[in-house]
Amino acid sequence: MLARPAKKNALTRAMYAAIADAFETAAADAKYNQKAAEGYFPLTFNVADVDQDGDSATANVTATAATGATASMPLTFVQGPSPSGWQLSKESVGNLLSALN
Repeated sequence: MLARPAKKNALTRAMYAAIADAFETAAADAKYNQKAAEGYFPLTFNVADVDQDGDSATANVTATAATGATASMPLTFVQGPSPSGWQLSKESVGNLLSALN
């Protein structure tokens, strides 16, 4: 909660992290919605050179959109609530969607 008069409305590190996460999520959602409106979905992926390091992994990914647009780049995967336990990081999703032209 941001109304904390007893603390002079000071923000904790956790609060800053939650605010930053909310902005990241909003930006990724906006990029997703833009690409969906432009007919880019579904995407197909070719994933190679997976390198896992603890709770994250990187891989070289080539994504191809329904429009034929492609983007190739290294992306980061993190452990998450997805059924497989792995999902693209929010930053990687934003980078990938921005690269599809």
